[in-house]
Amino acid sequence: MESFPPAFPVWLAALLGAWLVLGAGVYFCLVRLVAKQGGKVSTREFGPQDNYVAGAFVLWFLMIVANGFGGPEHDVTKRRSSMGRRFSWGS
Repeated sequence: MESFPPAFPVWLAALLGAWLVLGAGVYFCLVRLVAKQGGKVSTREFGPQDNYVAGAFVLWFLMIVANGFGGPEHDVTKRRSSMGRRFSWGS
């Protein structure tokens, strides 16, 4: 019979741990840099690639919005509106 949870290779755990430490170190350096520079963003370094990525995100968001209007119509009921209210307010 197999053990539960299944056996996890030690080398894989060490690799994941190293990635976690490396990632935490990178984010720590970024947070320290933002704290030092005050979070200023210089637009001089923006290149065409940055604009392409930003444009792709804008188009993706607009496609999601446009697709939402193409769905089937449904009646607004008290249950649906109360569910939306709970989702919006988080209560």
